[in-house]
Amino acid sequence: MEKRILLFFVFALLIQSVEAQKTDIQALLGAATKFFPLLNAKQMEIQALKKRSDLVDIAKRPSLDASYQADLATYNNLTGMFLSNGITPISGPPSVKNFFEPVFGSAAALLATWQPFAFGQDVRQKKVIDSEANVKKAESDNELFYYQIRVLNAYLDWQLAGELVDVFQKNVERAEELSKQVNALTINGLKPASDSAMLIGEISRLKIEVLNAQKLQEAYRISLNNFIGTNDNFKKERLFFEKLPVLDALQTVDNHPLIRLSTSQIGVGEAQIELIKNQLVPKLQFWGTTYARGSGVKANGETNFINGLGLQRFNYGFGAQISYPLLRGAEIKTQTQAQEILTESYRERLKNNKIQLTENQRIAANTLESALKVVREMPNQKQANDYVLQALTGRYKNGLVAFSEIIQAQYGVIKTESDTKKAYWEAWKALLFQSATGGDVNIFLNQLN
Repeated sequence: MEKRILLFFVFALLIQSVEAQKTDIQALLGAATKFFPLLNAKQMEIQALKKRSDLVDIAKRPSLDASYQADLATYNNLTGMFLSNGITPISGPPSVKNFFEPVFGSAAALLATWQPFAFGQDVRQKKVIDSEANVKKAESDNELFYYQIRVLNAYLDWQLAGELVDVFQKNVERAEELSKQVNALTINGLKPASDSAMLIGEISRLKIEVLNAQKLQEAYRISLNNFIGTNDNFKKERLFFEKLPVLDALQTVDNHPLIRLSTSQIGVGEAQIELIKNQLVPKLQFWGTTYARGSGVKANGETNFINGLGLQRFNYGFGAQISYPLLRGAEIKTQTQAQEILTESYRERLKNNKIQLTENQRIAANTLESALKVVREMPNQKQANDYVLQALTGRYKNGLVAFSEIIQAQYGVIKTESDTKKAYWEAWKALLFQSATGGDVNIFLNQLN
C-alpha cells in the first residue's frame, strides 16, 4: 500500500513538472506576442483599412460646399465660349472698349452634389479594401508565427548553454578530485611533479571553458529577453535533455501562415481586376445650387468702386448629369491585363512557397530522424569513454601509462557528455524546424507533455 502511495506521488510530481514546463513556455510566448511591436503596427494598418472602407459609404452621402469670394479687377469682357485653362473668366455683358479702372466684384454660393448610384463601383472598392485587410491580417499572422519560432529557438539555445555550463563545471570538479590523488602521489615521490603542474594547467583550461560557457549563456539570455522586452532570468528545464521528441507524419502546408498570406495576395489581385473593369460604367450625379453675384459695373456700363462687395443678383438651379467614358476602353483593357499578369505572378509565388515548404518539411523530418539516431548512439560512447578513463586512471596509479593519456581520456569523456547534450538539443531543434515548416507552433509545444 505504501509503495502505491509513493508511486502516485512520484507520478503526480512528474505531471506537475511537465505542466510547469508547458506553462513557462506558454507564458514566454504570451509575453513575446504582447511585446512584438510589428504586430501592433499591423493591427493599426488593419484598423486604417477599415476606416477606408467606411469612407466608401460616406462618399455616397450628399455633399454641400459653401463659398464666398471678393476680388478687385478690370471688367473688360467679350461674349463667346473658351476653355478656361490658365485663364480666369470674367462674367458679365461685353464692354464697348478696354477699361483699366478696377472695380470690386463678389460671389457667394452653395453647391450640393449627390451620387447615390455607383453601378457596383462602391461594392468593388470595398472588396478591394477588405482583401487588403486580409493581406495585412495574413502578414500579421505570418510575422507573429515566425517571431514565436525565433523565441523558441533562442529558448533552446539558452537551455543548451546552461547544460554545457553544468557539464564543464562537473569536469572541473572531476579534475580537482583527480588533482588530490596526483598531489598525494607526487608528495610521496611516486609521481613526478610535472604531473601536478600539468593537471594545474588542465584545471585552469577547464575553468576557462566554464567561463566561456557562462558568457555564451548570458548572451543567449540577453537575446531571449530582447524578444519579450524584459530582463528576466529563466528556469532551466531538464526535459529537453532527458526526453526525445517523436517523429510524426508530415503536416499539410495548406494552412501555413505563409500560404495564407500568398492566397490573400491573390484575392487582392482578383478584386483589383474587377474594380478596374468596372470603371467602364456610367456615372450619375445630381446637383443643386443657389448663388449670388455682386459687381461694381451696372448694366448701362456705369461703375461704382465699392458696390461690387455687395450681392445684387440671386440664382438657383437643379440638375442631373450622367457621363460615360467613351474613349477609355483601351486604357481600361491595358490596366486589366497588367493586373492579371501581376495576379498570375502571385499564383506562381504561391506554388513556389508550397514547393519550398514541402521540401523543408522533408528536410526537417530527415534531420529529426538523424538526430534521434545520434542520441541513441551516445550512451555507447559514454560507456566506452568512462571505462577507458577508469582503466587508465588505475594503470596510471600503477605506473603503466603517462599522465597525458588520462588528460586525453578526460577530454573524451567531457566531449561525449557535451555531444550528448547537443544531440538532444539538435533533436528538439529539428522538431522546432518541423513546426516552422508545418506552420503550427503546437507541433513543438504538444510534445512537451
